[in-house]
Amino acid sequence: MATKPQPSKSRSAGKGTPPGRRAPRRTPRRSTKRDRLVRLLKAKSGREIAALSRALGWLPHTTRAALTRLRQAGYAVEKLPRQKNGRSRYRIAGEATKPRP
Repeated sequence: MATKPQPSKSRSAGKGTPPGRRAPRRTPRRSTKRDRLVRLLKAKSGREIAALSRALGWLPHTTRAALTRLRQAGYAVEKLPRQKNGRSRYRIAGEATKPRP
């Protein structure tokens, strides 16, 4: 019977950090869309869903879902009274009360 070929040990050569050398430093985490959304919502006058959607490249239902996720994460997302144009505006009234997941 033929036996299964065993993987070569040389495949793992070069992986990891060689002894005596430091691993390369990681670059700081880039800004996420969630971070951008939080920054946009911190404006005193708030933002409309359409403006948030354009800024983030999302559809309106995705933007509303992201607002829900921010609330679940502990952010105090306020819905401001409707403007004369009939559109609601949203803003963050404070910092997150729970740690960020």
